[in-house]
Amino acid sequence: MWLSMGFGILLLLAMVLTVLWLLNIPAHMESAALLKAAAAITFFSLVFYVISCKTARLLLKQLINKQVQLDKAEARFIAASESHHDAFFLLEAVRNNAGEIADFRCAFLNQRACKLVGREHDEFVGAELYRNFALLMNEQTFQRYCEVVEAGHPLAYEFHDDACMLKPQWLECQLVKLGDGIALTARDITDKKRTERDLIQAERFQSAIIDSVSYSIIATDKEGNIIALNNAAQRMLWYEETDLVGKFTMDMLHDREEIQARAIELSAELGYEIEPGFEVFVAKARAGMHDEHEWTYIRKGGSRFPVRVSLTELRDSEFQVYGYLGVAYDITEQKRSEEHFRHVALHDALTGLPNRTLFNDRVKVAIETARRNKQTIAIALLDVDHFKNVNDSLGHHIGDQLLQEVSSRLVNSVRPSDTIARMGGDEFAFLLPDINHSDGTEKVFKKIMESLEPTVVAGDHRLHVTASIGVCVFPQDGEDLTVLMRKADTSMYQAKKHGRNNFQFFTSDMERQASNRLNLENEMRLAIEQERFELFYQPQIDLETNMIVGAEALIRWQRMPGVFASPMEFIPLAEESGLIVPIGEWVIRTASRQSAIFREKLGRTLRIAVNVSPRQFRQKNLVSVILSALQENAIEPHDFEVEITENALMADMENAVLVLGLLRGLGVHVALDDFGTGYSSLSYLSRFPVDRIKIDQSFMKSINISPENASLARVIVNMAKTLGIPVTAEGVENMEHLDFLRATGCDEVQGYFIGRPMPPAALLELCASNMASFVSEIN
Repeated sequence: MWLSMGFGILLLLAMVLTVLWLLNIPAHMESAALLKAAAAITFFSLVFYVISCKTARLLLKQLINKQVQLDKAEARFIAASESHHDAFFLLEAVRNNAGEIADFRCAFLNQRACKLVGREHDEFVGAELYRNFALLMNEQTFQRYCEVVEAGHPLAYEFHDDACMLKPQWLECQLVKLGDGIALTARDITDKKRTERDLIQAERFQSAIIDSVSYSIIATDKEGNIIALNNAAQRMLWYEETDLVGKFTMDMLHDREEIQARAIELSAELGYEIEPGFEVFVAKARAGMHDEHEWTYIRKGGSRFPVRVSLTELRDSEFQVYGYLGVAYDITEQKRSEEHFRHVALHDALTGLPNRTLFNDRVKVAIETARRNKQTIAIALLDVDHFKNVNDSLGHHIGDQLLQEVSSRLVNSVRPSDTIARMGGDEFAFLLPDINHSDGTEKVFKKIMESLEPTVVAGDHRLHVTASIGVCVFPQDGEDLTVLMRKADTSMYQAKKHGRNNFQFFTSDMERQASNRLNLENEMRLAIEQERFELFYQPQIDLETNMIVGAEALIRWQRMPGVFASPMEFIPLAEESGLIVPIGEWVIRTASRQSAIFREKLGRTLRIAVNVSPRQFRQKNLVSVILSALQENAIEPHDFEVEITENALMADMENAVLVLGLLRGLGVHVALDDFGTGYSSLSYLSRFPVDRIKIDQSFMKSINISPENASLARVIVNMAKTLGIPVTAEGVENMEHLDFLRATGCDEVQGYFIGRPMPPAALLELCASNMASFVSEIN
C-alpha cells in the first residue's frame, strides 16, 4: 500500500513540472508545445489510472484478507468462550468528560454468562452495569474494577449473591485488564462452597461430639506421644490438655507392672516376643487385629481406676499410619455392678452366706490344696429340724428371721477360714479345711449344736431350734465333691433317723443303707412300670348297724413271690423321691375300679377310702385325676373318700382349703386322718371342710394306761359330734377298745379286731357273710 502511494506522488510531481514547463514555452512554440503537452498529460494520466487501479485492487485485497482474519479470530474467540465451563464477560469502561470511569458496558458475554445473569445475549450486550449487575452493586466492588483498568493489576475474589440476582449463590471471579476494559471470568462454586460448609459443619459436629462424649479419646503419634485429647479425657484423668500433649502415654497414664504382664500375655497370643513398651498397646492394631483390653489409668495425683481401651490406627490421605487413637471407657461402675452381681450370683440373698455354686467351687479348691499338702478337710450338711412347721404355722417371715439368726450363730461357731453356705431352704453346708479329724471335727460340731440351744426370738415368737448334721471327711470318705456331698447327705439322713438334734459321721454301714435305699427306689420305679403293686382293703363297720359300710384301700408291694415290702419302708421313700405321685394316681384308679366290682358283686355300694400323701395333695391335677377315675367307673362321688393328714393340710393352708372345697363340691368325702397327733388339733376343724375325723390308732394303744389319751379321745368324739362330723377310730385291736368306743359314741371303727387288710376277694367274702351276726357275737 505504501508503494502505490509513492508512485502516485511521483506522478503528481511529473504533472506539475510539465505544467510549469508549458507556461515557460515561447509563443512561437506554443502550438507545438501544447500538442506535446497534451500528449504528455494524456500519457501520464493513463499511466496514473493504470497504477491507481492496480493499487486500489491491491488495497481491497489486503482489506478483505484482514477482515477474514478478524472474522476467524472472532469466531475462534466466540467458540473458545462458549466452550468454556465458566461465564465470560468483556466489559468496556465508560468514561465521563473528565476521563474518569463512570460505568462499565458489556461488550460481550458467552452463553454461560447469559444463564448466570438470566438474560438474553442481545439484551445484556451494550447495557451499562453499575448498580444493575450483581457483581457491581456496591461502590467498593466498582472501585476495585476501576483499579484493574487503571492500574492493570489482575483481581481474583469470591462473590456471594446475597440479593439472589444470579442463578448460583457463590462465584469465583477473575478480572484482567483488556484495552480500556476488563475480561471477567466467573465460575460457579456453589457446590464447592456447600461442600466446604458441610465439611466445616461436620467437623464442628464431630468436634462437639468428641468433646461431649463421656469417654476418653486420646490421639498419639507413632511413638506414643500424646498429640490431642478430648474434654472427657481431661475430666477423667484430672489433667489439663497442656499437661499431656507432647508427653509419653506410658509415663503419664499406665502402670509398668500391668504393661509387663500384658507383654507376656500378648507374646503368648501372637507367637513372638513383645517388649514391655508402647508396642504392648499397638501390636494387635499393627497386625490388623481388633484390640480392646482392660487397663488401669493413673490420674493426676496417683489415684487409679479401671478402663476398657479400644485402639485403632490413624492414617493419612495416602493410608500411611501416622498415629493411634485410643478410646477409653471408665468401667468403675461396671466393675462395681459386676462385683455386685457376682456377689448376688454366689451368695444367698436372705442370709448373705455363700450359695451352693460358691460352696462347690471352694470345696473343689480345698480338695486340691488338701491333696497337695496331705491335709484333712471336713464336709457337712445341716438341716434345721421341723423348720417346715415354723413356716407353715407362723408364716414365712418368721421362718426367714429364724434362718437369719441360725446362719449368724453358725458363722460365729466356726473359724474365719471355714465356709458356711446356705444350700437352699433350711439346709446349710460346712467346709472345714485343714482340720484334725480325730477330735477337732467333733468339737466343732458340738459347738455348733450348742450355739443353737438358746431360744430364738423371731417377731413375737420364742422358738427352740435343733438341727440334724451329717459329716464326712476327705480323703477317707471320698476324694471328689460329688462323693463327699452324697456321703454328707447320707450321714445327715442317719442323724434324722436317730431322732434329730444330733450329728453323725459317715460310716460304711450308712453307705450300705443308702445303697439299699437306692436299690429300693429303683425297684419301686420298675414296680410302677410293671404294675406290681396291689391294694388290700381293711373293713370299717358302723357301730350302730354293725354293718361293713366302707373299707380303707392300703397299698402292698410284693417284691418277690410271697415277700411283701413293708409300707413303713417304701412309702416314706416314695414320698421323698416323688414316686408317691404316680403311685397315688394308680391307687385312685385301681380303688375306683374295685369299688365298681364291689358294687356289682354285693348289690350295694361300699365306701372306699384312699390315702393321699402330702406331696400328692399339692399336685394341681389331683381333683381332675379323682374325677376322671370316678367317671370312668361310674362311681358316685359320695361313695369315694379321700384321707388326708393334718400335716398335709397345714403345709399350705390356703391351697388345702381350695382343694378340699373343690372335692366337697364334687361330692367326694374328705376324712382328716391321724387326727389328734398334729399341732393343729381341734382348732382347725371349723376351718377345713372335712366330712369325717379318723382318730389315730396311737390313742387306742394307750387308753388303758393313759387316762389323758382316753380323755382326749372322748373330747375329740364329743367335739366332732358338736360340729356334726362323724368319727372313725383306727387301731381297734381288742374288745376293750371296742367297748370304750361304743361308750364314747364313736360312729365307726376299724382295726385288726374287726379285720386285717385283705385282698378284694377276701373282703367280698367277709361282706357276704353274716358280719352283723359276728359283731353281735363279740358283743
